[in-house]
Amino acid sequence: MLRRTSCCWYHQQDWSNVSELAIQLIETARADGKTEHEISGQFMTKTRELGTSNQDLMALKSLLEPGVAIVPHLGENATHTNGNHRARAMKDAGVTRTVVATWLPPSTS
Repeated sequence: MLRRTSCCWYHQQDWSNVSELAIQLIETARADGKTEHEISGQFMTKTRELGTSNQDLMALKSLLEPGVAIVPHLGENATHTNGNHRARAMKDAGVTRTVVATWLPPSTS
């Protein structure tokens, strides 16, 4: 059930569509052998080619740009950084899956 309100920009987005588009872009890029860095650097071009609206592009950017992506913190008291309001808007819109950023420590080799 999509529950949009006019309270803010986050609650006016079609997060179901944007989340599925983000997942599709990542899956396609990985199948093409692209790195995560290449994915975030090329998503605007790819989505423009698909005819994505400016509003959806900005919402998509908020999921795929590493600096503003949702970053999960797993464990007993799981939470996330960045995007608390965005995540709330997604939950309100009934989104069941989206993309998050995970950070891996540099290899020590």
